[in-house]
Amino acid sequence: METEQKLSVKDVSIRYGLILGLVLTIFSILISVLGYAGNRTIGYAGYLLMILVVVQAHIYYKSEGNGFLSFGQGLGIGTLVGAIAGAINSLVMYIYVKFIDSSVLDAIKDLQLEEMEKQGLLRSKWIKQWKLVPFLPSRK
Repeated sequence: METEQKLSVKDVSIRYGLILGLVLTIFSILISVLGYAGNRTIGYAGYLLMILVVVQAHIYYKSEGNGFLSFGQGLGIGTLVGAIAGAINSLVMYIYVKFIDSSVLDAIKDLQLEEMEKQGLLRSKWIKQWKLVPFLPSRK
């Protein structure tokens, strides 16, 4: 007798989580290297990548699992894919920013300060509080 191996939510989630983690890591490093860190418009492309990979994971599970995908299974796949990819991307970006190129944080901070100035939110009390945050590099 042939035993049929059942496709599990965990297997699909790990597979597509690793794929999305790799894609987002390459995308994030590329954005940083090209100097687009903090750019909102390009950041939306990252969300589009996430949506595309999660939808592809759902399609794969449904096609390999007798054409059925329950709400709980879909939610589980989406959540686990996002968690795995987020963990991978966060770890790699932490290593990148901490040991390879810390100027990314300065670029993001400068963009945020410009936005605050445009909105009239930048006051001396904000600058004092900003300097008290120990993990952010000081403004030059």
